Amino acid sequence: MYFLHYYIQRGFSLEYLLGLGVEKRCFYIASMLEALEERKKDMEGWGEVT
Repeated sequence: MYFLHYYIQRGFSLEYLLGLGVEKRCFYIASMLEALEERKKDMEGWGEVT
């Protein structure tokens, strides 16, 4: 699950993430998706990476 990978790379423990309730997990996922969308927009116009 990319959600776990994303937040573990940012210093959250696996135990903490697995212990989140449904509402908090949904919030974290929505925040992750928003951050990825912002990153994608920031990278537009950089040209193709070869």
